[in-house]
Amino acid sequence: MPTRLFDDDETPPAGSRTILPTVPPLSLDQGLCALVVCLQAALAAAGQTLSYARLMGLLGPAFMFRMAPGFPATAAVVDRQRYLTSVLCDLGWQPRLIAKPDKATLAEVVAAELGQGRPLLVQGWPPQPLDWALIFGLEGQELLGRWLGSGRGPQRGACAADLVLALGAPNEPVETATGTAAALARAVTLLDESQKAFRVWADLLAAAMPYGPPLGRRDRVLAEQWLVQCLADARWAGQEFLQQSAELFPEAIAEGLDSAADCCAALAEQVEMLLVPSDAAGTGPWLEEADWLGHRRDIIVEVAAREAALADLLRRALDGAGAEYVE
Repeated sequence: MPTRLFDDDETPPAGSRTILPTVPPLSLDQGLCALVVCLQAALAAAGQTLSYARLMGLLGPAFMFRMAPGFPATAAVVDRQRYLTSVLCDLGWQPRLIAKPDKATLAEVVAAELGQGRPLLVQGWPPQPLDWALIFGLEGQELLGRWLGSGRGPQRGACAADLVLALGAPNEPVETATGTAAALARAVTLLDESQKAFRVWADLLAAAMPYGPPLGRRDRVLAEQWLVQCLADARWAGQEFLQQSAELFPEAIAEGLDSAADCCAALAEQVEMLLVPSDAAGTGPWLEEADWLGHRRDIIVEVAAREAALADLLRRALDGAGAEYVE
């Protein structure tokens, strides 16, 4: 429990401090999706333990991919909260996702959740403006939290955020197989959407100087490499999620999900072929060589085709699930 409690509707006074003492540091070794790592920690602090892979599959990032000109690293964050509230409802919570709360509203929500021993998630927090962070304390009018790789101590920042997620009070969860089947149906949608991103990526590499002029090239290559790492991380999580999901269904459905898991593993391995040595990023002469870029495009096209095959495998598995699991 927090070291200092407030009533649910009370804004904490200046100089007061509330902190949850059991929230661990967040490491990139846990996974590269900050939303999922933060949510995993928040749920654990609230008494619910779920693996990184399961949350990646339920929320959908395991099957997402975004790409844009310039290889913006923020593409790995876009839209990952799409199913956040519905998944948390299925898991047995009454979540609130609030966009651009004012300072008083945010302080009130944080104080109420901390008072119940539950951390919160925020995106667009000033100390970590581009990705998700975990809030587990409040000192005066400042939030205390951490994010992936921020270290052991709490980081301090203004009471402000673009999005805030409160888990809310516990509720009755849906059956595990039912919630999993819904996630598998969402995975098909997300994999279909990802096809556009692969086309964008292949087209970018077909352009003259796809990583731009030498000035700033290293940053663009490193940004692309981060997206590659996030994609591989996602599909490995997808493979584990599909393996775990197969155990929840009858044999005919399970066999289809096992095949989908194998396909997802092959995808992840193929994506990792797109990684380059970090010490050569932005400096290798191959960055402008047609043969190297052509080989890279070929891998991307092959990955896209395998993703389409993965979506078909999931469709067939869902067709076999019937109305018992999929409406």
